[in-house]
Amino acid sequence: MILKNTYICTLKLFLNCLFMNKLYLVLFVSVLFLFSCKQKDTQSPLIILEGENPMTVTLGTMWEDPGATIDDNFDGNSIQNSMTVTHNIDINGPANGSGTTKTTGEYQVTYTVKDKSGNVATVIRVVKVVNSAEKYATKYEVNINSDVLEQIVKDTLIASMDLTFDTRTNYKVWFPKLGGTINSNPDSILSASDTISKTIRVYGFFKDDTVKISRQTFYIKEKVGTNLVPYLYQVMGKTGSTILDTIDPYFIVKYKIEKYKVDATGQWDTLGRKWKIMKSDDVYETWMRY
Repeated sequence: MILKNTYICTLKLFLNCLFMNKLYLVLFVSVLFLFSCKQKDTQSPLIILEGENPMTVTLGTMWEDPGATIDDNFDGNSIQNSMTVTHNIDINGPANGSGTTKTTGEYQVTYTVKDKSGNVATVIRVVKVVNSAEKYATKYEVNINSDVLEQIVKDTLIASMDLTFDTRTNYKVWFPKLGGTINSNPDSILSASDTISKTIRVYGFFKDDTVKISRQTFYIKEKVGTNLVPYLYQVMGKTGSTILDTIDPYFIVKYKIEKYKVDATGQWDTLGRKWKIMKSDDVYETWMRY
C-alpha cells in the first residue's frame, strides 16, 4: 500500500514538472517570437519645408531660413533639434545664418536629419537672389540723336543692344554702350587701356518708372595729325528719363555729354580744372524691346 502511494506521488510530481516546463517553454517561445517579429525601422524621416521652394529673395534684403519640421514613423518630431541646416547664399552675416543678400544667383539650402535607427533624410531648398531690375535685362533697339559733326555720339542705330543688371546692387543696370561709339576713327592709335575706354559704359538705376543715370568720366586719346591728343568726356544724368511701358518696356534716357581737351600744362585733372571744354550737348536715346 505504501509503495502504491509512493508511486502515485512520484507520477504526479513528474506530470506537474512536465506541465510547468511546458509553460515556461511556451512563454519563452512566445517572447522570442514577439521579439523576432518586431518591425525594424528602415524608413527615413520626413522633412517638411516651411515657406516656398524655390524661394525668391530680392538683392540687398534679409535672408532668413523659413525653417522645416520633422516627422518620423518611429521617433515622431523628437528628433527635430538634431536637424542641421547649411546654405551657400552670399550674405552679410555668419556662415549658414541670416543676413542681407550680397550677390544675385541661384543658391541651395540643405536640410539633413538622422533618426534614432540611423536613417538619414536630406531635402534641398532652391533660393534665387534677384535684382528687381532683371525684367529690363533683354535686347533692345536703340535710337540715338547723333551729332555727326562734333562726333560726340556717332551711332544713330544700334540694332542689338543687351542691357544687363548689376549683380550686387539692386535696381542697378549697366548700359553697355551709352552714348554710342566714341573715338572710332580707324586712324587712332590706342593703348589697351584706351581701347577699353572707346565706348561710354555707365550705370543707371531703374526705380519707380524712372531711369537715373550716374555721372561718369572717361579719358580718350585721339590722333590729330601725328599727335595723340587726350580728351575727357563727362556723362551726366538729366531729369525726365522715364520708362513708358513696364510690361513691354521702352524708355527714353536723357543725359549730357561734355567733351574736354587738356590744356597746355598737360595735367589730367578729373575735376576738370585743367581742361578746356570743346563741346557740350544733350543726348536722347530711345530703347525699345525687341
